[in-house]
Amino acid sequence: FQEWTGGDLSTLVPEQRSPETLPGHILSIEEIEELCAVVDISTLAGFRNRTLIELLYGTGLRIGEALALRLEHIDLKAGYLLVKAGKGGKDRKIPITRTAGIFLGEYLVRVRPYFIGATPREYVFLTHLGEKVSRNLMGGYLREYGKRAGFSFSLHAHLFRHSFAVHLMRGGMDLRQLSCLLGHENVETTVIYTRISDEDLRERVEKYHFYGEGGSRLPGEV
Repeated sequence: FQEWTGGDLSTLVPEQRSPETLPGHILSIEEIEELCAVVDISTLAGFRNRTLIELLYGTGLRIGEALALRLEHIDLKAGYLLVKAGKGGKDRKIPITRTAGIFLGEYLVRVRPYFIGATPREYVFLTHLGEKVSRNLMGGYLREYGKRAGFSFSLHAHLFRHSFAVHLMRGGMDLRQLSCLLGHENVETTVIYTRISDEDLRERVEKYHFYGEGGSRLPGEV
């Protein structure tokens, strides 16, 4: 059993992004489903990776926060996980979605025991050597999955966090509630997601309104 790392060492350099800058692409529900379909959950690494993907999209965690999770931070019975001293130095309690909870429960019981090395570790996500999964390792998997799914953009972990936030905004979540989930120190940091939501509303109006792009009553028409 070998972990996939890819052959190009330049791809191991993590992508640096400003915390107030959104990526050029937000994953759609269809794209998330297409992505999940190419992850082979019949393998140990595949099931672990699918679980991590479900957790990233289902909670909005930063990749560093997800990989730093320890067994003691997860309460599947209550349906919550605890992010200890996240960015900004504050702990926060995050609800786990039903799908993420199911995968996480199965992973902990059926898959993770195979990853425990000679020295047991408390981290949730482990490699086949019993070490904590690294950002670079997961980044390599995500890029490979993105290629398999036929995406025209480079898939990286932070896309799940941004997509989580945008989808909740589109669903009508309160800005302050979203700010708490994301662990933002200031709600102003979360305002950037309203720009995406506003643009989404504009597109819907243009598509569906009689006077929008899909309409027929233009100047000069009777």
